[in-house]
Amino acid sequence: MSFSDIIFKRTYAWDQNETWEQCAQRVVNFVTRDTRVSSVSQDLVAAITAKKFMPGGRYLYSSGRRIPQVNNCTLLRAEDSREGWGDLAQKCTVTLATVAGVGVE
Repeated sequence: MSFSDIIFKRTYAWDQNETWEQCAQRVVNFVTRDTRVSSVSQDLVAAITAKKFMPGGRYLYSSGRRIPQVNNCTLLRAEDSREGWGDLAQKCTVTLATVAGVGVE
């Protein structure tokens, strides 16, 4: 197993059986899930598989997960009420659990 395979399996693959091609399909399915760009999807899978286009590491890791955190940072707002601040605290907790940074405006 090559060094790149070890890194892929350890860091980005959902499990030890996921292949690079399956990961590429998972990322493209996640990114295009709410659009009608199926004609472009297979071209994008092919580009990722051939390593001509490389999504960011958070996309490789998070795409398709229950809480897909693909951003390094999240900007949140709070309604100025007890309920709003409680909601903000809950959102901050969930966001920090995904190892993303939190900003509040």
